[in-house]
This record gives sequence, C-alpha cells and structure tokens, in this order.
Amino acid sequence: MTNRLAAALVATIAVATIAGCRSGPTSPSIHDAYVIAPAGSTATMYFTIDNPTPDAVSLVSVSTPMTGDVEMHTISSDGGLVSMTQVTAIAVEPHATVSLDPAGSHVMLVDIGQLTEGSKIPTTFTFSDGRTVDESVVVKSSGYVAAG
Repeated sequence: MTNRLAAALVATIAVATIAGCRSGPTSPSIHDAYVIAPAGSTATMYFTIDNPTPDAVSLVSVSTPMTGDVEMHTISSDGGLVSMTQVTAIAVEPHATVSLDPAGSHVMLVDIGQLTEGSKIPTTFTFSDGRTVDESVVVKSSGYVAAG
C-alpha cells in the first residue's frame, strides 16, 4: 500500500511539473522589433507586444542609451485628417497582441543621429507592472517594408 501511495505521489508531481513547463510565457514580450534608419536625426521604431498574462498591462517607457529623447505616438484619423499624438502608455489587454507599425502607433527616437543598416540598438521596454524587456533592435534601411 505504501509503495502505491509513493508511486502515485511521484506520478502527480511529474505531471504537475510537465504541465508547469508547458504553461508558456508568463510575462509580456517584444518581438519583430526594428528601427528605420533616419534620413535626418529622428528614427522610427516598430515592434509587436504580446501579453500572455490574465492582466492588462501598458508599455510605459522605451529607452536606449543611443538617445535620451524617446517618444511613443499613436496615429488617428478624423474626417480624412490624420494626426499623430504623443502618449504616455500603450495598453495591451490580457491575452492580446498589439503591433506598432508604419500605419499606426510607433516609437520615435529623437536626435539619434546616423544609424547603420544592420546595426543593433540596445533597448529597454518597461511595462506598468514594473517588468522590463531588454532587446537589441535591428536597424533597417529607410526603404524597408515589413512583410505581412
């Protein structure tokens, strides 16, 4: 009887461990990040935010040692008039994905200077829950068009 109980306990722990390993990401992540090399002194960054958590989070800060002035913007259209608005956060609902792309929200790196295609920019993304994600964001040419 004791051996059966011990075997059942070991089996339960093994199943719980395997299930825990398959639970997937437990924090927001950044992927497909790139910067368009600037023609002047301002570059534009695009990326996708995945939030696999059961809680809403917001991207509240993007920073890089390449420049001290980083701004997040949204694009809106009203009656054919398109406007860009600086925002302090980009919300991501639970179990959702938000893409920053050339047709919408983006991050501007102001006074960044010359960037070389293929180089990488160390970047820290900070979320409202205090979590940070560090990424090396690749620089693309000014003529780059993302697939999709």
